[in-house]
Amino acid sequence: MRKLILIPFLILFTATTFAQDTKTTTAAVMDWEAKQGVSAGLASMLSDYLRVQLVNTQKYTIVTRENMEQVLKEQNFQMSGCTSNECVVQAGQLLGVRKMFAGSVGKMGNIYLVTIKIIDVQSGSIEKADSENAASEELLLQAASSISKRITGVLVPSQAAKTETKTENLVVGKNLVENGGFEDDLQYGWQIGEGAEVVTKPVRSGSYALLLDGGDKIQATEYQMINVKGGENYLIEGFVKYVSGGEGTNSIYQVAISWRGADEKNISVSNDWKGADRPVNFKSHGGVFKAPLKARRAYVVLAVSKGVKCIFDDISFAQILE
Repeated sequence: MRKLILIPFLILFTATTFAQDTKTTTAAVMDWEAKQGVSAGLASMLSDYLRVQLVNTQKYTIVTRENMEQVLKEQNFQMSGCTSNECVVQAGQLLGVRKMFAGSVGKMGNIYLVTIKIIDVQSGSIEKADSENAASEELLLQAASSISKRITGVLVPSQAAKTETKTENLVVGKNLVENGGFEDDLQYGWQIGEGAEVVTKPVRSGSYALLLDGGDKIQATEYQMINVKGGENYLIEGFVKYVSGGEGTNSIYQVAISWRGADEKNISVSNDWKGADRPVNFKSHGGVFKAPLKARRAYVVLAVSKGVKCIFDDISFAQILE
């Protein structure tokens, strides 16, 4: 365990640096943890981007990277590899701030997962945590911005236009998802990822359902590619039953659409992660979304976060006819 040596210079530093604005909360951002498939340089860039986003909320007075490195260096505190909550809290105590922001970014297959948490320095507890997936490296900044706004209480607009039509009055076409009830195991329709297993109970209908187990991975994901028409409205729906895991995070499961162009590059993602609602019985999750004009394909994505288990059944994706 690293020693905490509070010297007069440090006390003077924190007093002069943060006494400027008593209406904001003093905070610092640790360099993000680079997990599987991600370079340390990319993680460092995202941590710098988070600093800018937090300053723009006008809720926090953020210690600059330069000042942070100077103070911690003078205390012989090694920032590299400081990813545990205990270590982050120690850094926050040396910096004299009230909150610490820590994050991580990793990649599994073609999906990135960005996670950000706020740690209260005084109590040492995780105050808030959230995560979001990104279908490409180009969308990582968007994901980091969205998470930062959510956990700091700043509202974010939907990533895709959602219609106001009531779903019970919709006329929809045929279900475009193949094997949406997993009655044909996982060999038909779905791209199989780690942590996926067909189970016989509990199920919502039929004889089978899909269990996704995040385990110790970044997340567990299943997806299916469907051709779409840009500018048209589509209804996605899936039934989810929460099983276990996910303590301390607001990102538990997802039934989402990744809209892709003709070049297969991701355009946007519809339907946010869910966490506050952890259904003990199968519950509908989805909505009506308008495909971006340049969209040519939709990836129907089922996902759970690290350590989470959920069961999915009766997945559907259909065009709205009127």
